[in-house]
Amino acid sequence: MLFLGLFVLWGFFIALIYVLADKEQKLSFKEKYYLNIPADYTPAEMGCLMNYGKTSVTDITASVVDLCRKGYLHINRIILDDIKLLVSRQQDFVISKTNQYEHDKYVLKPHELYLIEWLIDKIGDGRQVSASQIRNATRRKEGVAAFGVHYSTWCHTVFMVSKTNNFFKTRKPGIILGFLVCALYIIAPICLTISSHSYHYLFLIVLGVITMLYALQAMTRTASGQEDYELWMAFKRFLKEPTNERIDKETMENIERFETYIAYSISLGAFASFLPSLKVLFRGRDFGRDSLQLLRARTVEDIEGFVTTFERVMQVCMQAQEKV
Repeated sequence: MLFLGLFVLWGFFIALIYVLADKEQKLSFKEKYYLNIPADYTPAEMGCLMNYGKTSVTDITASVVDLCRKGYLHINRIILDDIKLLVSRQQDFVISKTNQYEHDKYVLKPHELYLIEWLIDKIGDGRQVSASQIRNATRRKEGVAAFGVHYSTWCHTVFMVSKTNNFFKTRKPGIILGFLVCALYIIAPICLTISSHSYHYLFLIVLGVITMLYALQAMTRTASGQEDYELWMAFKRFLKEPTNERIDKETMENIERFETYIAYSISLGAFASFLPSLKVLFRGRDFGRDSLQLLRARTVEDIEGFVTTFERVMQVCMQAQEKV
């Protein structure tokens, strides 16, 4: 009977941790599509919100594209003759710092500054770096180890920056409760086993360990974080299903807004779906206009080529790092 009571009590503690640290907020937002960028933070911070504090190499690609759109980086496609240097069959891409970066770099967020320092200062020559250089940097063990360290540091920097956006509830109440329950369900079964010589109480130790593990991984968004999440999901649905009717609402006079969407579509995993609409929107337009940065003097196909190439490079680097 005592064993059953402790088991029921354990269920109560699990439910309490769920309410304190793992239960999502319910909101009234029910719209399927949202046609504007929901909040003014970077693609990497958005990726952190969408994936419960985790970032990926896709967020690195999106960050580079976003920094180019802001004018701090320049992406240049080059044709190479040396087949050994090719990242893809016919082209490589060079990422370089701009004059704007040299003058205004301190307005960038810490993870943006660190990404540029990592790719261009550590791997490149301090002025620029090519996709093939990044790929070649992980061909040796020391390069793979360095990539892992820099990637982990960048992810941590993104998470620390995202904390200022109040995305997630504090995890301390759930962790403290989990620790106390774990301690109770280790000490009590041992004492009961010694006093009663009944070994089935030792099963409760497993419940205590399960409680601690659950409390350590439990994470939930704040009300504002959940609202942002729902808006970003509606925005993602718009990017993945951008019908002409919905695009017309954005008005062609404000077409520069779609340039801003590109980086976020990469982090959201909607770039491939959004790409056909971009090609239609920007076909035959004046790419020299000052209001454009990312698409100034380059085509949507150039951006597509960079994203495809850079994503492949980062995936290869990650695979090399995971094998170590």
